[in-house]
Amino acid sequence: MEKAHPVMKLMDAIENLFASGADEDTSEDELLALLDGLCWSKIVNSVVHNAVPVYEYTVDGPLRYRGEKLVERNAFQLYQQTQPAQIVEETTYQRCLELWISEDMELFVASCFRISSCSTVTEYRDFKGHDWLDTELEIDFATLARNLKTLCELADASKTPFYEVRCK
Repeated sequence: MEKAHPVMKLMDAIENLFASGADEDTSEDELLALLDGLCWSKIVNSVVHNAVPVYEYTVDGPLRYRGEKLVERNAFQLYQQTQPAQIVEETTYQRCLELWISEDMELFVASCFRISSCSTVTEYRDFKGHDWLDTELEIDFATLARNLKTLCELADASKTPFYEVRCK
């Protein structure tokens, strides 16, 4: 089986994501129009150059610890839905749902539970799935489109060489 070009794979993943958000208030065409003007090659480069390992468990503070990787490939966070924080005696507790894209242009959703106390931040992540519709994530597509446009700007501002792969 022939491997899909990263730019084509990204376009398909993002367009399918936006199309899946259509409802009685917003049509598929209106959501896809939010993607007008994006440079897909720049987004691929930004994702690949800014991708980081996503761990199930991390501690950042005086002690630094990383648990097992949540997914095999590095990934870049495209979107985050944050629930209100709860503060109990100088400790902050917060849950987030995150939309990530891996270096191989696969989308996935993770749940993150963050605890901040003094100078230590502890995060626990759980893989929720590849289809955001099967999770509790609620996507604001206008915000997500702005995040994608910011990735294009990141590529323009970066001193990292821009590579475009051409298929023959």
